[in-house]
Amino acid sequence: MSQKRLFSEVDSATNKKQKLVDVELLGSDLTVLEKFVQLFEAGDLEDVYVENALSNPTVLGILGFLDSGAVRKSSELTTVFKALYMLILIGSREKSSKLTAVVHELAEGVLEDLRFASCLRGLQKKQGAEANKAVLRLLAVVATVSTNLARGLLRSLPFSSPEMIQCSRRRNTAEEQDARSCFLNLVAAFVFSENNLVIREAIEKRDPFVMVINESYIDKYTNVMLILEMLIKITENKTISKTHKVRLFDRNSLKQLLYLYSWRGEAVTLQDLAGRGEDYVEANQLDSVRKKLHQLLILLTTSTRFGLVFSGCNRDWRSPANDLIFHALISPPMCPAYNDPLRFELVLSALFACPDILAPYLDSVAPLLYPRPDSLNWFRLMSLICGIYDQCRVNVIKWAMMAIARSTLPQQAALIIVDCLFLSPKMVEPMTAALQYKESTKVVTASEELMSKLQSNLIILLTWLSLTDQFPTTAYGVASLRRELRLLFRERMPTTEHVNQFDALFGQQFNDPQVLHDQTFLNDKETDNPDAGPKDVESPKVTRSAEDDLTELEQLPKKFSKTLVTLYKSLIGLDISDSRLHKAMAKLPGILEQCVQEYFHSGVVLRCLSQFLRLQQSKSFTEVSVKPKRLFRWLFTHPQFPSVLHPDWLSQSTVPDGQGESADSDQSFLRILDSRQYLRDCLVELLLILIRHSPKLGLKNLQPLWLLRAYSATTSLRDHNILELLFLMESKSPGLLTGTDNLNSVPLVWGPTVGQHYRFPEDKTNTVSLKPVLLHQPTLGALFHCIDADQLRVSSTQFPLTHKWLTQSPTAPNALPVTFDSGSDTNVHDPCFLLHVFHHYLDLYRTSLSTTAAVAPSTQSEQFLRTFYSRSCLAYSVAALSSYSKHIRTMARSLIADYRDLAEQWRPPRVIRQADSHTNLSLQLFPERSKIIFILDTLRNSLSTGGGITLGGASRKKTMFHSKADTGGRLTRLHANFFVLTLQLLSKPEHHMYQTLWNCLLSKPALNLNQVPDFLRCFFSTDTHFREERSWISRLCASSIADGADYLVLERSRVFKHMLTTYSSPSCDTTFQLTVLHLIHSATSQPRLMHALIRFHALPLWLWRHALQPCSLQQVELFRAILDNILTALSTKEVDSPIRLLIQLMKTEFERVQSENTKPANPLSLIHRV
Repeated sequence: MSQKRLFSEVDSATNKKQKLVDVELLGSDLTVLEKFVQLFEAGDLEDVYVENALSNPTVLGILGFLDSGAVRKSSELTTVFKALYMLILIGSREKSSKLTAVVHELAEGVLEDLRFASCLRGLQKKQGAEANKAVLRLLAVVATVSTNLARGLLRSLPFSSPEMIQCSRRRNTAEEQDARSCFLNLVAAFVFSENNLVIREAIEKRDPFVMVINESYIDKYTNVMLILEMLIKITENKTISKTHKVRLFDRNSLKQLLYLYSWRGEAVTLQDLAGRGEDYVEANQLDSVRKKLHQLLILLTTSTRFGLVFSGCNRDWRSPANDLIFHALISPPMCPAYNDPLRFELVLSALFACPDILAPYLDSVAPLLYPRPDSLNWFRLMSLICGIYDQCRVNVIKWAMMAIARSTLPQQAALIIVDCLFLSPKMVEPMTAALQYKESTKVVTASEELMSKLQSNLIILLTWLSLTDQFPTTAYGVASLRRELRLLFRERMPTTEHVNQFDALFGQQFNDPQVLHDQTFLNDKETDNPDAGPKDVESPKVTRSAEDDLTELEQLPKKFSKTLVTLYKSLIGLDISDSRLHKAMAKLPGILEQCVQEYFHSGVVLRCLSQFLRLQQSKSFTEVSVKPKRLFRWLFTHPQFPSVLHPDWLSQSTVPDGQGESADSDQSFLRILDSRQYLRDCLVELLLILIRHSPKLGLKNLQPLWLLRAYSATTSLRDHNILELLFLMESKSPGLLTGTDNLNSVPLVWGPTVGQHYRFPEDKTNTVSLKPVLLHQPTLGALFHCIDADQLRVSSTQFPLTHKWLTQSPTAPNALPVTFDSGSDTNVHDPCFLLHVFHHYLDLYRTSLSTTAAVAPSTQSEQFLRTFYSRSCLAYSVAALSSYSKHIRTMARSLIADYRDLAEQWRPPRVIRQADSHTNLSLQLFPERSKIIFILDTLRNSLSTGGGITLGGASRKKTMFHSKADTGGRLTRLHANFFVLTLQLLSKPEHHMYQTLWNCLLSKPALNLNQVPDFLRCFFSTDTHFREERSWISRLCASSIADGADYLVLERSRVFKHMLTTYSSPSCDTTFQLTVLHLIHSATSQPRLMHALIRFHALPLWLWRHALQPCSLQQVELFRAILDNILTALSTKEVDSPIRLLIQLMKTEFERVQSENTKPANPLSLIHRV
C-alpha cells in the first residue's frame, strides 16, 4: 500500500528531518507547527520547502491559532508568531502571483480584530522577551507587504501604550538582536517603505520616534547606525514639511542626538556607562557614528529646505526665528564644542546659516571668556570665537542688506547688524578683563587679534555704505544708519582706547572696492541658477539711428546707393521731390534681383525694399509693378534666408578666437549682435508686407514654430510683426498653431521653450519649410515655462491700455517710426496673444478633466488652476478689463468667467471617501480657491450696470468717467491694480494688508468705482502699523495714473488734497514723500492733468515751498522731472503764460539751491550694481 507523501516535489537532497513534518498539518496541529519552526531556526529547512508549504491551502489555518490567543500559553503564541513571520518573509520575496496572494491573505489575517489583539497580548512584559521579539518581527514584516497594510497597521498600533514602551526599552547585551532591536526594525519598516504617505503618517504619530531617539545613547552600534539612517531618510524627504520636522526634532530630541558625539557603547542603563572612556569602544565604530551624526546635524542646522532653519523675514525683529537651533547649541553635550573638531564645525555652520542666534550664543559663552592663567580651554574658546567672526566676514554686506530690508527704523537695523558683526552685550566685560590681563601676554595678544577682526568687518561695512547707490530701503538713509551704528559701537567697546580707535573709522571715507571682493552678495548674483545653462542672448534692443543707415547706404555702389537713399529718406519723412521718388521707383525693379542676391545681409537694404512695396501699393505708383511672389521667391532661395530665421542665429559665436576678454572684443561682439538682430527684424518686416498681399505664401513656405521660437509675446514692434505674420497664416488655415479641435489640439509654446520640445534642422537651403522634429509633447505645465511670472506681474500693473485688438488692424500703417527700435522699453506682454493662449490652455484643462482625453497626466494638471493664479495669469486677465479696446475686455471677461467656472467645479484629483479628509485635501492643494471666487464675484458685481446701488456700491452709468472710451464695463487702471494686488496677497496671510483688504471686500458685495477703495480708512488708519497701510494705498494711487478717468477717481476721494497736505507733516517719512512726488510726476506727465493740478491745487505754490528745501538725491531728481514736465506742457500752447515764467524762475532757483546742497557724485558708486 502506498504511503501518503509528506510533501510534493521536494528535492531528493533534502534533509531527512524534513520528512518528519507534514505540511498539511501546519494549520491544524500546533506540535507540527512547533517542529516546523525549530527545523527552520536550526537551518534544516530550505526556502523551497517553505514555498511548498505556502502552496498548501491548509497553511491559512495557522491564523486560527490566534483566534484563541487569549487562552494560549506564551510559548504557543511565540511559535505561531515565528511561523507566520517565516512564511510571510520568504513568500514576499517570490514573484509568483499565487504565493503573493497567500502572503497578502496571511498578512491581512494578522490585522483582524481578535488576531491583532493576540499580537498586542504578546507584547506584554509577562509574556517574555521571546514573545515580544516574535510579535515585533511579525508586525515589521507585515508592514513591508503592501502600502495599505502598512497604513492600516500604523493606525492600529498603540505606540504610547505601556506594552510598546517597555518593548522599546527592553535590552539584553548578551543577545545580538534584543527586543529593542526588533522595535527599531518595526519603525524602520515604515520609514524605508519608499512611500511618502506612509512616512508622513508615521511622523505624525511622533511617539515611536521619541522612543527611538530618547535612549539611543546606550544602544549598540548597529542600532545607532539604523537610527541615524532613519533620521537622515526623513530629513532628506522633500514631501515632509518643516512643521513636522520641528515637532519631531524638538529640544529634547536634538539634545539626545548631540550626546551621540560621545557615544560609549552598549549598556542596559546609563549607570553602566560610568567610568567608560573613548577606549572602551572600537575606534572605527565611534568614528562611523560621529560622522553619520554630523551629516544629520549639519543638514538640520544649515538647510532652509530640508532642515530646521527659518529665514525669519516675517517675524518680529526682536524674536530669533531659529530658537530651536540656539537651544541645541547651548545644550550640555555642546559645552565642550571648542575641544571637538566636529562640534566646532557644527557651531560655525549653524551660526553661519542662522545669524539671528549669533548674539544670544555669544552671550551664553561670555562667562567663559574671563581670563584664567594657563588655561588651554580659554584659548580654544577664543579660537572658536575668532572662527565665528571669520565666517561673519564674508557675509557682512549680505546680512546688513537683510537687516535693512527687514527693519522699518534705523535703530532696529543697526542693532541687528551690530549683533551679527560685533561683540554681544555680555562679552564686553570679559573682553575688557582679557585686554587688560597682566598675568599673560598671550591672553592680551589673542584678545587684540579678535578686535582686529572686528575692525576689518567694520571697514567692510563702512566701505559698502560709502560706495552703494542702491540702498535697500527708502524709509531712512545711509546717514541715519551710520549715526545709529556709531552709537551702538561705542556701547559695545571694551576699552576707551578701542572706543577712540573705532570711532575714528566712522570719520574716514573708505572708497576701495577691492575690500568687497569676497562678499557673498556678489558671488550669489554671479552663481545664481548654476544649472540654468548659458543665458539666452536673443531679442537685444536695437539702437541703430537714421544716420547709421544712411551712412551704410552711401557706401554701396552708386547704381544702388542713389536709389536706396531716396527710398530711405521717404521712409523717415524727409522732403523728397515727387520726380526724384518716381525715378527711384522706376529704376528699382531693374536692379531688384541683384540687390537681393548681393545685399541680403544688409538690414537697411531690406527696409528700403519694404518701403518700395508700400509705395507700390499706393495709388501714386500704379505704373510700377513687381510681383510680391517673385520677390518672395528670390528671398526664399537665398542661401542666408534660413540662417537668419534659424533660432540659433543670435546665439552663435561671433567673436573671433584669440581676442580674449578685452573691452574691444566685447564691443565688437555687441556690434555684430546688434547688426544680426537688425537684419532679422528687417527681414520679418519685409516678409510681413509680402504675406499681407498673399497669406498663402507664408502658409506654404514658412513653419509657425520658426517664428514662435523668436517670439517673446511683448508689445515691441518686433513681436508685433511676428504676431501679425502668425495671424495672417492662421487666418488661411484655422487651427494651424493649436490643432483643429479640443481633442486634437496641443499646448502652444513660444520663445526659448520651443527649443526644449522641438529640434530644428540645420540652417541649409529650404529648411524653413521643414517642420521641426518633436522631442516630447508639451503639457499643460509648458505655459508656465514660457512666461516669466515677474514680467507678467509687471505687465498686470502696467497694462497697455491703448493697445489695439489685432483683428481690428490687419494692415499696418504706411509710416514707420524714424528710428527702427525693435526692442521693448517697458517689457510689457501683448494681450492680443496672451489672452488667446490663456483661453486655449483653459480649454485644454477642461478637456483633460474628461475620461476620454489625456492631454496631460493628472499629476501635472491637478495644480494647473492654482499655478495659473500664482503665476499672475489670472491677475493679467483682470488687468485686461482696463483696456480701451472692447474686444480685449470681452476676451478678458470670457477668460475670467471660464476660470471661475473651473475653480468652482474643481475637486481634488485623489478623491478620499471620508468627508473631512476630502476637505483637508482641498485646502492643501488649492487653499485660495474660495477666496478667488469671492473676489471675482465682487469684481462682477462692481462692473454690473445699475447694480451697484442694490449691492452696496455706487451705480454704474453709461458714461461713468465723462468719456466714451471709458464705457462698456471698463475698469480704471487704479481699480484694476487694486484687484490685481488683492489677488497677489491671497497667498500671503502674514502680510499686514491681508486683513485690511478683506475688511474692505467683506463690507459690501460691490466696490464703488467712482472712488478709491478704502482710501480714507487706510490713509488715516489708527492701527499700530498705520505707516504700512498708508504707504500701500499711496503707492497704489501713485502707480495707477494712466488717464483722466484715474484722475477723476482720485479727485473724488480727495487723494491729492490729503497727500499734498501730509507731505510736510511731522509723521511723514522719506518713503511717503517719495510716493507723493511719484504721484505728482505721473500726473504732470499728462498736460490735461497738469493743468488741473495747477488750477485746483495750486501746484506751483506747493513746489515753491518744498522743492527749494534740502532733500535727498531721489527727491531732487523727482522735483526736476516734475518741473520739466510742467515746462514742456506749458511751452507747447501757452508761450506767454505767467505760470510758465514763474516755473522757469523756480527751475533756475531750484538748480542753484540744489547745486549748493548736493555733493558731487561718487565715481565708484556703481560698485553695488556689480
